[in-house]
Amino acid sequence: MSHGIPVVIAGTTKPVDGRDVADVEGWSGPVQPDDPLWRQAAERYVDAHPRRITTRFSERQRMAILRRLAAGPADTQSLLRAMRTVGWVGATDLENRLRELGGGGQRTGGESPAPLVTEAGLHRLAQPFPDLEDLQRTALGHAKALVAQQPTPLAVTALQALDGMLPGVGAHSGEREAATMRLSTRDMERFESARVTRTPVEVAYYSMNSAREKTYVLVPVEYVPAGPAMKVVCVDVHPDGGRGDERQFALERVRSVRPTDLPPLEADALTLRRETLHLVVLSDLYRIMRDRNQFNIRDFEAVELDGGLHLEVRGSFPVALGWDVMEQMCAWAGSVVVYEPLWLVNAVMRRLLAGVSAMQDGVLRLEKPRPADHFAGLDDAAFPVQPDDDGRPVGPRKLLPPGR
Repeated sequence: MSHGIPVVIAGTTKPVDGRDVADVEGWSGPVQPDDPLWRQAAERYVDAHPRRITTRFSERQRMAILRRLAAGPADTQSLLRAMRTVGWVGATDLENRLRELGGGGQRTGGESPAPLVTEAGLHRLAQPFPDLEDLQRTALGHAKALVAQQPTPLAVTALQALDGMLPGVGAHSGEREAATMRLSTRDMERFESARVTRTPVEVAYYSMNSAREKTYVLVPVEYVPAGPAMKVVCVDVHPDGGRGDERQFALERVRSVRPTDLPPLEADALTLRRETLHLVVLSDLYRIMRDRNQFNIRDFEAVELDGGLHLEVRGSFPVALGWDVMEQMCAWAGSVVVYEPLWLVNAVMRRLLAGVSAMQDGVLRLEKPRPADHFAGLDDAAFPVQPDDDGRPVGPRKLLPPGR
């Protein structure tokens, strides 16, 4: 039985594919070309899926099919749906396009741009993109290598998709593989489940400081966006199941997650040490921070100052992220001022002064946050008195937030 349904289009009767009409209507069973209900449905179908471009329309249909097949094997219904995205499908369009892609069509010169295989009612590409030239393979391999070097979960997903579409193109050396996150979906599920259930897991983590992989037993507690990385603050767990130190990890450098036999920790044992972060930020920079949700700043309180030119921002952050917060405040120096906590004020000032000294004296030193340090007040934190001076702090004195 024919699956073509005649429809008058622009004064000319043309058969449309009744199989696609049935799919749109949600009907099952054989196509009924002479049934008035089917003809009315076909007219609605054509009106809803017009062919806006009539020239070289078959090429647009072929591309729609190829895009669908690039995602994996497809049945007839799936291919019709793909073709429908460029306009209504004629009764013989699908068979014609498949014949052309199979190498038997005159319009393709008798050669298939992507050999097509049909088995058990499924159509698939025999080999994705088989006709790449040497320069194209080199360029695509380079693109895969660049993606592989980006330490983010999204880049890893993109790389996996490219591996599936371009097998053998741009193979990586073992060294590069070791430096690229390969955390599986199952590992990520275990990690998140451990956070929700407070259950310790064994985590293999690639440390940038030591340039090697280390293993920790821990409970993930809180995710915190920090610049280009997603940080996760965790609590170490001792072999006896007791609580240990707080640590922060870059999520993209977690290599594997394995279950342990340790029982869940009590909620109180996972309370993180936190500090109030008090900033005054230029409004333009604050918008950037909000877009990135820097340090979960969307949960912070923000009050406009000076008619909206600045914002006074208050919230809290885990002390384990002190280094990340200090680095970001130094990177934005001049557009943001830190007022709390005092040890962070001191860390930022020491880091900035170290940069000036390095330029002037050629002496480099690494200044780290010291959360255990105590200061008498803001002046003491920003301009600490050195033992060998005359006791008078030097430097700018305008330390109060604008509008105070």
